[in-house]
Amino acid sequence: MKITKLSTVSLIALLTLGMLTSSCDSVKDILKFNLPEQTIEVEFDIPPTNTGDKQLADFNIRLDMDSLIKANASNFSANNIQTARITGIRVEASNTDENGDHFGALQSAKAQLSSNNISELVTVAELGNNPETYAASLIIPVKDVELKDYFKATTFTYVFSGYVRTQLKTTLHCKAYIKFDGKLTL
Repeated sequence: MKITKLSTVSLIALLTLGMLTSSCDSVKDILKFNLPEQTIEVEFDIPPTNTGDKQLADFNIRLDMDSLIKANASNFSANNIQTARITGIRVEASNTDENGDHFGALQSAKAQLSSNNISELVTVAELGNNPETYAASLIIPVKDVELKDYFKATTFTYVFSGYVRTQLKTTLHCKAYIKFDGKLTL
């Protein structure tokens, strides 16, 4: 049996190749980036509404995800989105009153999303059995929905709906705080 002596360069190349092939997951982890949690604030109105299952508001948000991603990680773009999720939705009304014009008038609430590249609405948050007590704000529990394909867009449409248990007699001036985050990979 003949033993051949390896050069230093050959040995380093062989060890590097071995490390890369045996720890492919480690290399993939190096090529990932967590997009920091972002909060979008948007104002909208809920008009006076009778009881029943109603669409309460819809609004568009212009958000260039590609630019947002490049501002946080210049080597990435919207095409590198591996995962994207809504992490929180809170709605506040600035002009509620205790005579029924508040979020306790809603038995349930739902938030849905579509984007300029996927027009199908997806439910991202939903609240059932909302208490019939005075409330100037409403936290809608988010669903674990993968939105990466929706987030490869520049315009998002949100639809806010719910079951109105008692009539809203005045226009509620609202602000929604929508939090999201994601992961990018090369």
